[in-house]
Amino acid sequence: MSTPQASIIASCDAVVAYLNTLQTPPAPPVTVPPTPPAVNPFAPFTFTAYRDYAPVFELADPSLSNLHVVVCPRDKDTGKMEGRNSWLQNDGIDILILIKPANFDPSGLVAARLAILDPLMLLVEQIANAVAFVDFAGAGWIRTQNNPIYAPDGPMGLRQSKLFTSVLHLTLRGRGYKT
Repeated sequence: MSTPQASIIASCDAVVAYLNTLQTPPAPPVTVPPTPPAVNPFAPFTFTAYRDYAPVFELADPSLSNLHVVVCPRDKDTGKMEGRNSWLQNDGIDILILIKPANFDPSGLVAARLAILDPLMLLVEQIANAVAFVDFAGAGWIRTQNNPIYAPDGPMGLRQSKLFTSVLHLTLRGRGYKT
């Protein structure tokens, strides 16, 4: 028997599983001719997405040199009636993309900064595109926002902490039923 779970947590877990599955080639089928293995859509980056509520990282934490992709429940709106015994609910989910590149020098040449940050922005866009139009645990994708596109505390945070941070805000719509 499974433990009951909040629908937003089920959606978050489904997003985590989906992002991790995209990077893992499926087992080769027993067919002739063999099919080529899946390609990681986020290459050259690899990560293991995980769920958390309010991730906290210390700037001195050496694990920040690795890419972190954290899926967090953000908000829930259950306000729109659809029928006598059902309603529409929106789940807000955040996907945090975080890394402190070892060779990032905010005072260095612009070209050197762009060579590090541009691929990270492409990764954020690829993750946003990957989750678009997908249903997660019965909740359908409505939209993805990326505002601000990096460093929640603005460009000064990126320059001072050398920490690239971007947050994708997903809105999923599901259906609730009166029990």
